[in-house]
Amino acid sequence: MGVARPVRAEPEATPSQPPPDAAAPPVEEGTAAPAPVEDAPVTPEDEAPPEETTAVTPAQPGIEGAGPDEVSLTSGGLVRGVVTEAEPKSHVTIIIGGSGEVRRIPWANVQRVERGKHVEERPDPRSIAAPGRPRVHIDIEGRGSADVRMYEVQSRPDTARLDGARTATDVEVCAAPCDQIVDGREGQQFAIGGRGISRSLTFSIIDAPAELNVTVRPGRRGLMIAGWILASVGAAAVIGGATTLTLADDDDDKRKGGGFAFLAGLPLVAGGGVMVAFGRTRVRLGERAERRRR
Repeated sequence: MGVARPVRAEPEATPSQPPPDAAAPPVEEGTAAPAPVEDAPVTPEDEAPPEETTAVTPAQPGIEGAGPDEVSLTSGGLVRGVVTEAEPKSHVTIIIGGSGEVRRIPWANVQRVERGKHVEERPDPRSIAAPGRPRVHIDIEGRGSADVRMYEVQSRPDTARLDGARTATDVEVCAAPCDQIVDGREGQQFAIGGRGISRSLTFSIIDAPAELNVTVRPGRRGLMIAGWILASVGAAAVIGGATTLTLADDDDDKRKGGGFAFLAGLPLVAGGGVMVAFGRTRVRLGERAERRRR
């Protein structure tokens, strides 16, 4: 038979005594015992933790100027930069514009977050003048009060005809002084006209500079119409007189009459041509030296 060995009983830990493995070190004789350590107080949930800031590498994008986003603080301050995080009831992370500093702002300190508040509006590409798509300014010579307008001459199929013929239609672009961008890069034809003035010859702006000055000398429609009538009568007289002279043979009366009609028609044609030339609206294109201040 074996000999039973006595079992050593471990003392039970009581609430007032720490377990054996957590026992405090012995206190030397003559030394005061250390004061018990109290637990740290718990931070209330509604108390905002301190803001955190970290450095950011210069290569991080979006750090220029003051930045497009703005964070309004409950203290009345403003922070501008690029907002990278916005977690409600938690925090807002923003890269401070210019310095590249990353700031983590507790949500309790944030009053308002406005993304893109300071983003500058980019201009519409259609509002940028360029060669072939110039900003047109109309200067009027002589009759400054004339109603001068610029038209685009559009060619459209004539639905009333079956031979594929096309008709030209004037579509108004602008009225003087215009100061609008007109796209002529497809080689469109334009003309100048208006109420009470004659129509100019067509022109193209495909090779025009970005700032185009259109100088217009308005013509008188009535003068041009009268010139056409006078020139037409003169042309008829010239043709009739020439025909009579050819067929007169030996008839002196017919030869005299034909010669008179021919000679009378020539000054009518010349005079009518001059009236048409002066009655037509004339246009001169050139680069504008100085853009009008808006």
